[in-house]
Amino acid sequence: MVKNDRRQERKQRQWEKESAEIVARWRRAPHVKAALREKGCVLPFYDTLDSYETEFKRLVTWAKTEFRSLHAVFEASPAELEDEGDWVQIGLPADWVQVRFQCDDELASSYSVRDTTANLRGATTGFHDADGGFHTIIQVVKKLECQWQHKEYKYALKLPVLLHEIGHCKDFEEKINFDRDSRKAEILEGEVYANLFALNQCFRRAYYMSGGMFLDSLTAYKDATDYRGEVVRRVLERFEKPTYREWMDY
Repeated sequence: MVKNDRRQERKQRQWEKESAEIVARWRRAPHVKAALREKGCVLPFYDTLDSYETEFKRLVTWAKTEFRSLHAVFEASPAELEDEGDWVQIGLPADWVQVRFQCDDELASSYSVRDTTANLRGATTGFHDADGGFHTIIQVVKKLECQWQHKEYKYALKLPVLLHEIGHCKDFEEKINFDRDSRKAEILEGEVYANLFALNQCFRRAYYMSGGMFLDSLTAYKDATDYRGEVVRRVLERFEKPTYREWMDY
């Protein structure tokens, strides 16, 4: 009990420290960004000066406009991510039937084995309604365990997770690796596609810190013997990290 109390106290102190840093940085942000733009540093997003949580919400709005099938994005607990049972309980229509894909790739058999040690987790699920219409939902883990306590920094980690799932949504709609009609799927290539989509979008949108952390999290699996290792090796072969200057470089 004492250990738990001390742990909570440490977390609270860390949160207070991070909160003070964020508030001070945001207070200076308009002046800093104005000076940066004068120097030619014009970015769609300024790491730590702009809000990661606000950007997460903007991405959701963009994705729902860009991809017609996307019904909703939910922030879910790990247990909710595991549960593929009663979808009505999260507000989905009762006549929606989940699309379940088949894959002939032997290595992809490990795809269904959940990595409970993974922290950056999400899921994209497809459904057909009674009229044959296609719909998708995205779930992103709500509470991350990481070195930070403030939600702002946690949203920095969740941005690429959201983009990864948006990549799956695009894949489902365009039937690139997941054919919802035949129910056939190229699981490994689907994961490669979603990871490349997330990485490219991160660096295109100037989420440099988020993109870098996501790339590091993928690289940690490069020697794995299951499907994750094969996916990451393919990603690293195909992804070329762009050159860029962070605003701090100015």
